[in-house]
Amino acid sequence: MLGAAKGPEWLLRYSPPVLGLAAMALVPKARRAVLRNLKLARGDRSNFENAVDTAKTLGSYAASLAEALAAVSYTHLRAHETVLD
Repeated sequence: MLGAAKGPEWLLRYSPPVLGLAAMALVPKARRAVLRNLKLARGDRSNFENAVDTAKTLGSYAASLAEALAAVSYTHLRAHETVLD
């Protein structure tokens, strides 16, 4: 978890879309679940629009996860620094 707080900012900023595409390719169950929910929420669209929206959704999830891990690891790191002081 230390890497999330101390890692390069560009990695936290630009990796979520890549991770979203990877999840879309490697986790078909998640891809199908996201697509099913998108169709319920906004109706069916073209295959291309469905693919783009699914990738954006999974990318947003990855970004939220990265932010949460960075916040938790930073708080955890600060707790250790306080104990050492």
